Amino acid sequence: MPAEAVDFQLIFDSLPTPNLLLSPGLVVEAVNEAMCRVLRRPAAELEGQELLTILPASAAGPEATASLWRAALLDVLARQTVRTLDIQRYDLPRANGTISTRYWQATLRPIVQAGQLRHLVCRVLDVTEQVTLQAQGSFSQESFSLLTQATHDAIWDADLRTGQVWRNEMFTTLFGYPGGISADSTLWLEHLHPDDRAAVEAGREAVFASTASVINDQYRFQRADGSWAEVVDRAYVVRGADGQAVRLLGAMQDVTTQRQAERVLQQSNARFSRLLEALPQMAWTSHPGGGVTYYNQRWYDFTGGTFAELQDWGWERFIHPDDLPITITRWQEAIRQGTPFETEHRWRNRQGDYRWFLARAEAVTDETGAILLWVGSNTDIHDGRQLREQLLEKDRLLHRILGQVPADIATLLGPDHTIGFVNEGMQRLYGSRAVPGRPIAEAFPEVADQGFVAIMDQVYTTGQPHYGIEQLTLIENEQTGQPETHYLDFTYQPLLDETGRIQGLLVFAVEATERVLTRRRAQALDEAVRQREKEFTLLADAMPQLAWMAGPDGRIFWYNQRWHEYTGISLAAMADWDWTTMQHPDYIAGVQESWAIALAASQPWTYTFPLRGQDGEYRWFLSRAEPILNEQGEVVRWFGTNTDVTEAQRVQQQLKQQNHELRRINEDLDSFVYTASHDLKQPINNMAGIFEELTRTAYFRDPDAMKLITMFERALQQIYDTIYNLSELVQVQKLRHELPTEPVLLENLTREVLSSMGEQLANVRAIVTTDFAAAPLVVFVRPNLQSVLYNLISNALKYAAPKRTPRIHIWSSQEDGHIVIGVRDNGLGIDLERFGGQLFQLFRRFHDHVSGSGMGLYLVNRIVQSYGGRVEVVSELGQGSTFRIHIPLAGHSLDAAPSEEQIYSI
Repeated sequence: MPAEAVDFQLIFDSLPTPNLLLSPGLVVEAVNEAMCRVLRRPAAELEGQELLTILPASAAGPEATASLWRAALLDVLARQTVRTLDIQRYDLPRANGTISTRYWQATLRPIVQAGQLRHLVCRVLDVTEQVTLQAQGSFSQESFSLLTQATHDAIWDADLRTGQVWRNEMFTTLFGYPGGISADSTLWLEHLHPDDRAAVEAGREAVFASTASVINDQYRFQRADGSWAEVVDRAYVVRGADGQAVRLLGAMQDVTTQRQAERVLQQSNARFSRLLEALPQMAWTSHPGGGVTYYNQRWYDFTGGTFAELQDWGWERFIHPDDLPITITRWQEAIRQGTPFETEHRWRNRQGDYRWFLARAEAVTDETGAILLWVGSNTDIHDGRQLREQLLEKDRLLHRILGQVPADIATLLGPDHTIGFVNEGMQRLYGSRAVPGRPIAEAFPEVADQGFVAIMDQVYTTGQPHYGIEQLTLIENEQTGQPETHYLDFTYQPLLDETGRIQGLLVFAVEATERVLTRRRAQALDEAVRQREKEFTLLADAMPQLAWMAGPDGRIFWYNQRWHEYTGISLAAMADWDWTTMQHPDYIAGVQESWAIALAASQPWTYTFPLRGQDGEYRWFLSRAEPILNEQGEVVRWFGTNTDVTEAQRVQQQLKQQNHELRRINEDLDSFVYTASHDLKQPINNMAGIFEELTRTAYFRDPDAMKLITMFERALQQIYDTIYNLSELVQVQKLRHELPTEPVLLENLTREVLSSMGEQLANVRAIVTTDFAAAPLVVFVRPNLQSVLYNLISNALKYAAPKRTPRIHIWSSQEDGHIVIGVRDNGLGIDLERFGGQLFQLFRRFHDHVSGSGMGLYLVNRIVQSYGGRVEVVSELGQGSTFRIHIPLAGHSLDAAPSEEQIYSI
């Protein structure tokens, strides 16, 4: 069998080094996958191309690259010998925009057959690592010596065999100890911080025991002056032929200042984060590339999103689709140019509604102007957007003035004060009217009307400058034609020519409007605070409770009028009054202990204890105190109240006694019912036996005797049923406390109940269907649930409509934290308008054509209610009834059923 042909193309593609196959005409005939990766082009695009057209340009430039390759190729063609080109540097762009520098060396090898050149093979090797190592070289002993003198690190060399240690002069400079050679490491060990010694020694022992070659330590080292330096120590492990460590060569860096700066930076970042969290706006930060790295809590409250959804560029999905393109365009432009970002767009809130926001961001730069991060905020401008647009324009104007030009500057020439020059600030202030060549009174008539031109005339005539501080100035708005109010700090300074003669005025103005308005707002705020303090005092005095305030240490410094009225102590005397003197002695220790715990934890305090009034009598008070915190979360004061709960305490005690009495009565009733039912069974059984014997042996001539016998048997059966139901009622109460709940499969339990009633079902040919797919299992006491289903199904059969086949449907579902079990029949139904309020009463019956005790529904309702459930009934006379049993799931409570016309709920 002939050998399988060799797949040279597969071998060629599998070569790890990049290779090209060229024709004598220098056309690419084949290229392997490694070369495709280098050239970043598929083989289909490269094959058939001339070599010089596909080669990338090296760092030397396109012409130099082409010239080098052309000369090498011609030499190989002419001499038919192997040629290795000089190493070329290539600066290759990465996908993220950065540059990767690589070094490549190409070898050209001719393939000659029968003396004729058939192909050229071009192989390219990546020699970046060799070039880098060659450029780095190796340090000589002299270079090492110079390095130890030039470095800012403390260089040390420890011989682990002799214990001898050498240190450079920087060891003395940094730590104050002599350098040079020492006999051992005692100096270093003695001044290593005790808390760090164990970890450092353990780390080094671990490195010695392994094959690792580098030790990295961080510890505290005591300087000669007694202070502690934070040190980063990095050492290289030299090992002998047996692999054991024989020498350590290391460098100690004093990073104390750096660590302190890092801690300061961490504190600054923490303060910055708290500041952003305290802002009423939705604040955020991003890295220089624009991906968001932080949102304050306002974002999550508004959007309902998580950080995983919003981070980086994930915010795009929350912006209105119509606003997204312009937002991205402006944001990318701001990132590219480093300019402030501002736009208006709509954001979707957690309800799915959109609201308008004003988004702004400023770049935070370092001392070189490089962007470190962006800080932005989003302000809700949905309501009254048009009004806020005007306010926004003023804010932009103020921002540009303060951020770019510190003042509004203009020059006015001649006695008529013709505008000669205005800067951007002045143009922004007066708009397009600020045009050079126009007299000031003509350009700005409102300036003349307010008397400023007269002041300019005086300065021009006298040569004395004029200063205005927070001067009210009305400037006409070009868009509305209405005057706008500004407050300006300004100077009119005479301009002199070279001869000292006045040729005009220099106007230098700074916007002071915000300062004036802020001061007025502050004054108004101070007045509001004083007014609120007054209102608070009046409110506190009007409270029915005893109120007080305490400092952070718990010392009370204020009481309301109610304290004076209750204790009889004057307000002046309360300043140094110990309130424990008014407490009942039995409660002082507990009150003080709980108050101390609340103070230490800065948590709300609640305690109930008696206080003595001015009449000497003690009354019970519910005492509460809430801490008032500052922005740093520190307690600045406590506000407390004492509410008189004496009557509530008495009522509560009475309720406890009444509940105890009711429980005792219920227990007695259960005992009575159990005893009565138990004691009655035997006499009834005896009576039944005697009656049965009588009817069997006696002869009755009276024609009505059989009717009387039937009536007696029916009465006897009713007595039996009543005694049985009373016994079951007591048994239900016992099972409630004695048997645990368990998972019950409804399908299996229903089958057991139906099986026990097989004869009744067969007699009336009843059709029973079930559906427990929605909720197949419920947690309940199994015998009690069996009794519930038995009574409901038994009633459905007992009160079936005479002229139609009984149909019973039993199902389950899960609704709002509870299991619903339903039983629906097509029987006689119940008149709920007449009997709705009596439906679950003991011994209450609604149909007399069949016998019954009137205890079935009472028993069902009591069982369900004892487990926190409820029973709903929907019924229509002549059509049937539906019973819905609501059983709460674990951890859920049942709400009251809705009040509807056709539903009666318990």
